[in-house]
Amino acid sequence: MRRFLFIALLGIAITTLACRNLKKDTPPSGRSGALANAIGDVDTESDPTEGGTLPADKLDVCSQLTREEVEAALGRPVKEPMRGTELSSPRSGTLTSSCMFGGDEGFVSLGVKRQAPASTITWNAARSYEELKDRVIKAQSGESVIRLTEVSGIGVDAFAETKEETINFQTTELRVLSKHSILTIRVVGLLAATSTLEAAKILAGKAVPRLEKYERAGIIPRLDSTSTAP
Repeated sequence: MRRFLFIALLGIAITTLACRNLKKDTPPSGRSGALANAIGDVDTESDPTEGGTLPADKLDVCSQLTREEVEAALGRPVKEPMRGTELSSPRSGTLTSSCMFGGDEGFVSLGVKRQAPASTITWNAARSYEELKDRVIKAQSGESVIRLTEVSGIGVDAFAETKEETINFQTTELRVLSKHSILTIRVVGLLAATSTLEAAKILAGKAVPRLEKYERAGIIPRLDSTSTAP
């Protein structure tokens, strides 16, 4: 009888400890979603990647820009970069990483959408980019407060949306297609301080070559000719 009681009490203790650890390790609701929204497009079926960065994926999205580069582009101070929770989409086979340089008078966020290393579904970056571009153009057709701009000389292809958020603030969202991924840079800044479009182009010019190094090193998987996912 004593032995049975000891085993029962041990089971209760283990269960209680596991519940406490689960609660402690669960991120605050909304935090990852807010940062994901700041970088723009995230699949509706995306889920936070368990355990953070996958062992096979060594991409550090915050290393694509430095704090000094962001401050120079914005003309305003920003805080140290904050990494967002990586979001994976089992349906499309993608992994999206995000990073934000926050500030009191503007901020810069960037995200990289790419093939998920562990996925058995192959994702086509070029096709996904074209579909995204088509959706944005159709959604903004006739919208006078948003300016769409084709951006040349950065990556394989690039385009930007710029709009007035308030009287003093302006937002530019620049999407860049590289060989195997899509980079999104969002710049929110004071109109009196800088042109957010020009700031986004400057920052993309620095981030894209660094991103391409990851692609050449195979950290971002190459496109397969049998790709079936958008």
